Amino acid sequence: MYRIAILAIASLLVVLPAAPARGQSAYVTGVAGAEVSRFSRAGSADIDLGGFNGGEAPLLAVRVGTSLSERWGVELEFARPSAFEGDRRRFGDPVPLVGAGRQPGATDPIPDIVIRPVPVDVRIHLEQRTTTFDALAWIRQRVGSKVDLVYLGGLSLNRTVREVDADFPGLPIVRPGGARLTAYGSGPVAGFEARIAMTEHVHFVPGVRIHGLSGQVSEGWLIRPGVGLGWSF
Repeated sequence: MYRIAILAIASLLVVLPAAPARGQSAYVTGVAGAEVSRFSRAGSADIDLGGFNGGEAPLLAVRVGTSLSERWGVELEFARPSAFEGDRRRFGDPVPLVGAGRQPGATDPIPDIVIRPVPVDVRIHLEQRTTTFDALAWIRQRVGSKVDLVYLGGLSLNRTVREVDADFPGLPIVRPGGARLTAYGSGPVAGFEARIAMTEHVHFVPGVRIHGLSGQVSEGWLIRPGVGLGWSF
């Protein structure tokens, strides 16, 4: 996905210098914000992570775009949040513990082998990060001479990396373990923002974007509010 993002942004940057000649305007925006993730399903065919329903993390993004007319335009965004973390403690299915013992009333000097069920205490630590590359179209509504309201929608390509570490404090003979899963997917993205002119070229951009996720790792939503500073050409 990183190669696709770099190639797409580079292609757009090649086109941008010609924009003023066609009566268009191009811009670059840097954004700082947060990611709030909420999942209806977390896990895969190999890892059950029931109980992890999302998290929060800071996020940075860069956007490049251009207008195609007075009201319409297109934009590319690359966004990378920090990994959110979660901890959960669960008791799994009992495992058999083999030991020696005597049945009641037994007189045999040789002890019998008995099996006692012992519940497994599992402590799970999770870290997850979803990096996205978005291709969007937008429509602009002018409000006064310095404020534009912008509505966006498009397609998001995502790369989710999940790391899970498990510890078994009740079973010292079992060593802690972990797993790393990387999955790729796509989904819809929609957003709303205000573009507020501060100078002839600088604009302040508060807004929010919502991503839909569906795939091997999880199903749910990414809600990303943020503020940015943009430079228009």
